[in-house]
Amino acid sequence: MLERIQQSRKLFPGMDAVIYSDIYARRNKVVVCAAGELREPLTTGSQFPYAGTIAENIVKEHLDYLIVDDTQSSIKAIDWMLFVPKGVQSYLAKACYERGAMRTVLILCSLRKSSFAEHQIEPLTLLARAFHRQIKKIRRGKTG
Repeated sequence: MLERIQQSRKLFPGMDAVIYSDIYARRNKVVVCAAGELREPLTTGSQFPYAGTIAENIVKEHLDYLIVDDTQSSIKAIDWMLFVPKGVQSYLAKACYERGAMRTVLILCSLRKSSFAEHQIEPLTLLARAFHRQIKKIRRGKTG
């Protein structure tokens, strides 16, 4: 699914990669996987502590989305743990919720600074919701 999203560059010019974050806030865990071009590959299933992540930032700041124009100017821990080492210089993130809890964050990444803008929020929101619905179906299939 991530590969298909990554191929939608017409909607999101400047996107080099897409990262999916599976959020487990109560367990202080975020599991990520990616598709597309990163300076260093991201191992599917890589885990990070929830504290300091994009997900935590979105929740704490009551944001609908997050745009970071320059990861190297960021003070966020996750930018320095994940994005900067992988060559990501800017990103656009959208969270999806399930029963009031954040479960998914879809992150469009660019190897260039300032690659995303406000007008891309609506198409990303539609894409993230569709992606989240598919993830929910997959989860139900595994557990049911």
